[in-house]
Amino acid sequence: MNAQNESALADGSAYVGPNVLLLFPEYQDDYAAMLMAEANQELGQLAHKKNETAFCKHQRRAVPKRDARQSTVEDLMFGAALAEYEELQSELGISDAEYMGQTFLECIEGPCCVRDNFLSRTSAQLGYSAEKTRKAYEKAAKRVTEAQVEWAVPIKPKATKPKDDRPAVFRAIDNLKLPRQIGRDDLYQKVFALASKYPLAEEPGAQLALKEKIAADAGWPKKDAEKVINEASKNAKPAPKRKKGGRPVCNLGDLGHRERADGAYEVMTNQGDTPRRFQNGGRLTEVREDETGNIRIAAIDKPRFKGAHIEEEIDFITIMPKGGVKNVPAPDAMVNRVFNMPLKGYPPLFRITAFPTYSVELSLVMDPGYHSGSGLYHQPKRGVTIPPVPEVPTFEEMREARDELVDLFADLPLDARTRAEIEAAVEKGEEVPSLAHLLSVALTPIMRDAIEGPTPNHLATKDKPRTGATLCMGAASCIGTLEPAAPQSLPESRSEVQKTLTAIFDSGEPYAFFDNIPAGETTESDEMAGAITAYPEYTGRRLGETSMVKARVTQTWLTTGIRTQLSEQLRERTLLIELDPKMERPGERPPSTFKYVPLIPHIQANAGRYMHALLTLVQYWKAKDCPKWEGTALGGFEAHASVIGGILNCCGIRGFMGNRDKLRARMEVSDSPETELLDAMIEEHHRRPTLFRVWSADAPPDKIKNDVGEKVPFEFAKQRVKSVHELLEREQIAIKKWGYDYEDGDVIYPEKAKPKVTFHFGSMEGTVREWHETQTEIEHQQGRYVLTKVHKDKHGTLYRLEHLPLIG
Repeated sequence: MNAQNESALADGSAYVGPNVLLLFPEYQDDYAAMLMAEANQELGQLAHKKNETAFCKHQRRAVPKRDARQSTVEDLMFGAALAEYEELQSELGISDAEYMGQTFLECIEGPCCVRDNFLSRTSAQLGYSAEKTRKAYEKAAKRVTEAQVEWAVPIKPKATKPKDDRPAVFRAIDNLKLPRQIGRDDLYQKVFALASKYPLAEEPGAQLALKEKIAADAGWPKKDAEKVINEASKNAKPAPKRKKGGRPVCNLGDLGHRERADGAYEVMTNQGDTPRRFQNGGRLTEVREDETGNIRIAAIDKPRFKGAHIEEEIDFITIMPKGGVKNVPAPDAMVNRVFNMPLKGYPPLFRITAFPTYSVELSLVMDPGYHSGSGLYHQPKRGVTIPPVPEVPTFEEMREARDELVDLFADLPLDARTRAEIEAAVEKGEEVPSLAHLLSVALTPIMRDAIEGPTPNHLATKDKPRTGATLCMGAASCIGTLEPAAPQSLPESRSEVQKTLTAIFDSGEPYAFFDNIPAGETTESDEMAGAITAYPEYTGRRLGETSMVKARVTQTWLTTGIRTQLSEQLRERTLLIELDPKMERPGERPPSTFKYVPLIPHIQANAGRYMHALLTLVQYWKAKDCPKWEGTALGGFEAHASVIGGILNCCGIRGFMGNRDKLRARMEVSDSPETELLDAMIEEHHRRPTLFRVWSADAPPDKIKNDVGEKVPFEFAKQRVKSVHELLEREQIAIKKWGYDYEDGDVIYPEKAKPKVTFHFGSMEGTVREWHETQTEIEHQQGRYVLTKVHKDKHGTLYRLEHLPLIG
C-alpha cells in the first residue's frame, strides 16, 4: 500500500483493492469489505495525525522512518493476503509459486520497506528460501510493469447534491417564480396550473409549503394565499398524462401560440420508421387506399391535416373554470402555422408500389413500408401470394417462366401471327418485336428504379376496331403491377394535357395510359412528347394552380389507336406493338379461339404466378451478370433499352426494337402540312434550281451589296422564283393557323392571310427535311434539304433549299 492509499484510508476516502481483486473478481466484495473494515478500525485514531514524511510519494522510493500507521498497514496487508492465500490454495489447488507470482507479489507494489518486510515474512511463513522468494517477486513485478497494471488507485468521491426524495410537487413549488406584489388573477393562474399538474389537495404539506412560498416571495398574507390555493385546488383536476403508446397532450391554457405550433410540428414530423406524412412535388402528401385496395399518392389539404392528422396524433385539452378537463379541437391558427411550416421535416416520397420492384442496386424490394433510402413506399397487393423466386434460376426454370408468359399472350395477333407461329418463333430464337415490346410494358415498372433515364412510349396500334389493343395493354400491365392500367383520353388543349400529365405524376400511378389517341400531329402531342423524355422531373401546372410545379416522373407510357398517326417527335419516342388478326371483323372472333377467356380476370386470379415468372426472368438476367442490350436504342432511352432489352434478349425473347422501320413506314402518313409544303418545294427544286418568296414570284436581283457596301454579283441571280402562296393553293395544303379559307371546296389563302403566312413560313427557317428512297429512287436527289434565307429586298425575302448528304 502506498502513501496515497493509506492517507486515503485515513481520510475516509473510497479505496480500490489490489490487483488480486482484478484477477479474482469473485472475491472482490468480501476482500474489500474485510480490508476496509479492519483498516478503518485500526487507523481511526490516526485520521488526524498525518505524517507526510512517513511515506513516499513514489511507489519505489524508501521512507525515512516508520510510524504506527506503517506497521498497521503492513500487518493488515500481510494478514489479509495470507488468509486469502490459504483459502484460494484449498479451493483452486494452485501452487505456492504460481499464487505468489499472480497475486501476492502484485499486492505489494508499494514502498520498499513494505516490500522487504513482506518478502521476509512471506518467505518464513511459506518455507521459501530468500532467493526463491526474491526471484518470484522480480518475475511478478516485471509482468506487472509490462502490463502497466496500476495498484490500489484511490477514487475521489464525486461531489453530489443531496438526493431530494420529496414529491415532485415540492420541487415545482421551489421553482415557482413569484414576483413581488403579484396580482390575484395572475397568482390564481399559476396555482391553477400547478394544481392541474399535481394533486395539491392530496400531497401532504403541499398547500402549506405553497402558502409559505407565496408569503415569502410575493408578500401576500398567508390567509389570502390559502384562500387562492383552496379555490384553485378545488376547481382544477390533473391533466391526463400520455400513456405508453398513447397520444401526447397539449393543454391550450399552458402554452402560447408559437409553443403549441412548434410542439405540434415536432410531433407531426417525428414519425419514426413508419411515416404517414410525406413531401412530394412541393406538397404535403399521404398514401391513400381505395375500396379495392389500390393505393395512390394524395395531397393533404388543411382540413384533412387538421382532422385526420393533427387531431389524430395530439389530444388538445382545456381546463374548465369549474373543474374538469375538456377535449377541444385544434386551434385553426395553430393548424395553419404547422401546415405551412417547412416540408423538409417530412420524408420524401418518390414512388408507391403494390408490386415487387428492383432498386437501383438491383436488390428485390418486397418488404412492406417506407424505404427511406429510395423514397419508395411499398404496400403489397392484398390477396396476392407470390411463390418464392429462386436467387439463381436454372435455364430450365427460366425457360418455364418465359414459356408461361408467351402462352399467356400467344392468342393476341402480335405481328399478324397465330399462337402456333408465336410459340414456334420464340422456341427457334426468331424475332417477335411486338411480343418483346408487350413484355416491356410489364417489366418496365418492376425495373423502373434500376433504369436511370426516361422510358419510351408503348403504342399498340391496329387497323380495325375491337382488335384487342386496349386488352393487350391491360393484360401486360396487370401482370407487371398486379392491376390493369386505367385508360383515359388525351385532352384536346395543350393546357389540359399539361394538367392531366401533372395529375398522373402526382398520383404515383405506375402507368400513364392514353387510349385511342387522336391521329395527326397536334400541340398536345408535342406536350406529351416533352413529358415522355422528362427525367427525373416534369415541370407543369396543377389543376387549380397558376404557378409551375415539379413532379417526379416514374410512370410507364402506354398508348393505343386505330391506324394511329404520330408526330415525328412521338414516333422517335415509341416502341410499336402491332396487332393484325387478318380479319375483316376482329370483334366477331369466337371465344373458342382463345385459350384464356376472359383474359384479365384469369390474370388477376393467377397474379402471383405470373409475377413469379417475370421475377424469374430478371433473376436469371442478374445471374448472368446483367448483359446489356447492344442494339441501337432510341435517342435518350439508352438506359431503358440496356436493361429491358438485356433481360428479354438474355431470356430468349428476340426482336426488341426490331420493327423500327415498320413504325417509320406506318407513320410517314403523319407528316404535317408543313412537311407537305416542303416536299412540294423540293419537287419544284428538282425540276429546276428554285428560290422561293412567300407571296410573289419576283426575280432575284443580279447584284447585291456585300458587307462593305460594294455591289457584287448575286450567286443565285439566274435561278427561278416560285411563290409559296401559289404552292399552298395548287397542292391544296391547309395549314392550321395560317389563315386559309374554303371556297367551293378548295383551299385558298386570301390577301388577309398574307401576314400570317409570312410570319409562320419565316419561322420554318432552318427546318430539315430528309429524302430517302421512299420519296425518290434517284440517288442524287436523296439527302437533307435545309430551308435557309439568302436575301431580302423590296419584294420580300428569298429562301432556298440547301442540299446536304444524309448522315450515316
